[in-house]
Amino acid sequence: SLIETPTRTAPFQQLILPTIGEATFYPSPAHLRLEQQANDLWSTYVHLYYDYAVSSVYIVESSDGGQGFNAAFLVKKELRDVKEITYGCWDAIHIVTCSVTSSTSAHYKVISTVMISMDAATPELGKMGIHGSCAKSQ
Repeated sequence: SLIETPTRTAPFQQLILPTIGEATFYPSPAHLRLEQQANDLWSTYVHLYYDYAVSSVYIVESSDGGQGFNAAFLVKKELRDVKEITYGCWDAIHIVTCSVTSSTSAHYKVISTVMISMDAATPELGKMGIHGSCAKSQ
């Protein structure tokens, strides 16, 4: 059943989720509209670039109380049983902070992390796993 006061949506399902005490973050109406638009655009980008993957964007007000925002752009792509690869996973996390510095300018910071995991098995090499991550800030 739906709760009486909406607290947070799951953009790709349009569901209302209940709060979890004080730890729940949810956007203002303006940030929710921006989040929904960003999810539409991000989903299209992910489909074109990754072919098939799961994606989500979450946007909340900046913690400094200003007019900016904090956003998380997420991608997850999995692969199972293709040739010698028994399992592969690509997780991309892009964190964007935006601080509005004046009516005509803003300052952005982006932190991107990519995590890759792949398990394979061949008669020549046997079973093996390769796992790693890379992060970049700009």
